[in-house]
Amino acid sequence: MIKIYKKLLLTVLGLSLSMVVCSASLQLAKQLNLQGYQQYQNGNYVQALRLFRRAVAADENYALAQYNLACTIAIALDRCLEELADEDDELVNFISRDNIFSALKKSIKLDPKRLERSKTDADLADIRKTYRYNHEILGYNKNDDEQLQMILYNVDWQSTGMRLYHTEPAVRLIFHKDGQMQVKMANFIEGKIPEDALPWYHTYKNGQYRVKDGVITLAFNGKTVQGTLSEDGTLAFPDAEKNAVLPTDIYRFSRPDCFNF
Repeated sequence: MIKIYKKLLLTVLGLSLSMVVCSASLQLAKQLNLQGYQQYQNGNYVQALRLFRRAVAADENYALAQYNLACTIAIALDRCLEELADEDDELVNFISRDNIFSALKKSIKLDPKRLERSKTDADLADIRKTYRYNHEILGYNKNDDEQLQMILYNVDWQSTGMRLYHTEPAVRLIFHKDGQMQVKMANFIEGKIPEDALPWYHTYKNGQYRVKDGVITLAFNGKTVQGTLSEDGTLAFPDAEKNAVLPTDIYRFSRPDCFNF
């Protein structure tokens, strides 16, 4: 009987100690998250990133810290923060879409309300324009025609490859919900560029599109070309150049990461 009591006592003590450790870890995570948020509010995103990483290391089940980490990585990736040039390779390599989605999915799993927050959060505006957000977070399936149409509408489809001044994509595809679409083309400005003006201008070509059985058909002036969306989120129209249907020789589109790293 004494052995049973001892075993029970040790079990209770073990559970109590575990609860104390968990509580201490959570408190530390909350403190680090608060410090990170203060740095975030002051625009010190690199320091905020460090603190949010420490917060989730202290307690990976703290949903708010995971969410804030995702948002801060997104800011760093979107803005290509110049101060990162002085950081070590480990921190720079940490700033990736993989880590944004890892932290975001963890936060939503721990706190489902984070899903709704992610749909309007300004920090995640560019992330919402990716195929990955639409597929992995919103759950849209490209094999369902209605959901594929929503993916086309939501994603910022940029040409892969050529970019003007390493910044502006040469071509964008813009899909509207009513079946209309546009090709937005960036063109270099020749001659003297006005002060504070961008060194390019845009021209547009209007067309229509439809989705059936996973195939996307674009139509321009009575000519059509078909394309598909790959598993990695690349929209391709392989016959566009050969058939001279798209008003450009660029026919692969996706939503790339920052090009300055």
